[in-house]
Amino acid sequence: MPYVETEKAQLYYELQGDAGPVVTLAHGGGGNMLEWFQQMPALLAGYRALLFDQRGWGRSTCAVDDMQFRYFPSDALAVMDAAGVERTAIVSHAIGGWTALATAIAAPERVAGIVMSASGGGILSDGILRVFREGPGRVVGERAKIHQVITAPDFPAREPALFFLMQQIATLNQDVGAFMKRSLDPSNGVTQERLKGYRVPTLVIGGTESRIIPPDVLRDASTQIPGAEFQEIAGAGHAPPFEKPAAFNAMTLAFLARHFPPRG
Repeated sequence: MPYVETEKAQLYYELQGDAGPVVTLAHGGGGNMLEWFQQMPALLAGYRALLFDQRGWGRSTCAVDDMQFRYFPSDALAVMDAAGVERTAIVSHAIGGWTALATAIAAPERVAGIVMSASGGGILSDGILRVFREGPGRVVGERAKIHQVITAPDFPAREPALFFLMQQIATLNQDVGAFMKRSLDPSNGVTQERLKGYRVPTLVIGGTESRIIPPDVLRDASTQIPGAEFQEIAGAGHAPPFEKPAAFNAMTLAFLARHFPPRG
């Protein structure tokens, strides 16, 4: 099984596909690399896919105290190096957006573009801080409660099998609650100073029914990322890749086609 040793962590990864440019997938805080099962068939039609469990999630191991944002970009680059990937586009969800944006800042020559689903990538705008502290997002990191608000309100009844699967995928992780709470510390946020000169093509995708980060709040945060585009997916909550995979895949592939074309 492929693992790479990084600072204070051991990361599990897989490179899938036979040919084409490599798209790296960075999962959210409630999942792991398994959450991308509805994206893989669409991606592998024109790309290879580099999947990995971020430190502390899934099959990647580290102490909870070593789950620190400062390691995210070096972890992603270590996985790329281990897989022999020189340049990639990063498709991410939720906390994975922090990995995507931080990696694009740290090594823009190696990142052709990033897609961030339900994530400002660590942009801790006043709006994002407010909704996480006062709204449904205040339960972030509480495994027993987060699934009550993570999707659009009608999703559990509309797609009970998928909702059950979402919950089960989360049980494969250690308890990451303490880490997720740290995501609200402004000292962990991406500052405008770090974004000076940023030119990596960026797409931020929000769900119109998100109760955790409402679309207007996410749109406002995205304006702090130079050149970022913002698009919405109707009927999705905080998990567009899981809830509305067809719309998410089409939106993502259209963005990749402009900035990181698939094999011909």
